[in-house]
Amino acid sequence: MTWVKVCGVTDMRAVTAAVDGGVDAIGFNLVIGSPRYIDPERATALMRDLPVLRFVVTADLDPADAFGLLEVTGADGIQNHGIGASAVAAEAIDAGYLALRPIPVTGVGEVPIGDLPSAVMPLFDTAHPDMHGGTG
Repeated sequence: MTWVKVCGVTDMRAVTAAVDGGVDAIGFNLVIGSPRYIDPERATALMRDLPVLRFVVTADLDPADAFGLLEVTGADGIQNHGIGASAVAAEAIDAGYLALRPIPVTGVGEVPIGDLPSAVMPLFDTAHPDMHGGTG
């Protein structure tokens, strides 16, 4: 089974194209300083009434800040990169949200998944030395 999430959309045209293209989920980048950053208010407007799963994409947040963004936006789940990502994923699951745990992939071979709770979905993502997540 293939499951596709598009991430980093910044406008309704891109959201519509992703949905029309058959994606299962869309990620909205709330990482300040990221090239595809949008503020929580914009993310909320873009994800309203979507027929696909909606994720907030964050980095280096503690669970309280992460859950604040989930509540403000109404997203279905979270994809938290960096420091605290595993803790945020586990607590999101416990709170009834979906959680994607980014796993940086540097090449062909074994991928270190680590100790993921069974309900957390691993997300294989581009590894970059200076950035969280994919590079487009």
